[in-house]
Amino acid sequence: MVIKWNPVASKVPLAGYLVYRAFPGDDTGAPLNSAPTTDTVWRDRTAKEATTYVFWVVAQTLEGKQSAASAKSKVEIPKTGGVVPFF
Repeated sequence: MVIKWNPVASKVPLAGYLVYRAFPGDDTGAPLNSAPTTDTVWRDRTAKEATTYVFWVVAQTLEGKQSAASAKSKVEIPKTGGVVPFF
């Protein structure tokens, strides 16, 4: 599963982005990355087939302050009968 987003225009330097994943109905979730990434693409290699997730992104400053969450995207990972394909 690949998650892509647009960069944030910020007046303060950003450390990067945290990518969150949760199950539908869970508004807190947990970040997939332990440290902010400066990329605007994240490959979720732990997503399980036949499972629905909600993803969102939060920008983080160098001081550790976080932005409001981006819009949330609900994604259903299809059942592939084996390995989940990552493109």
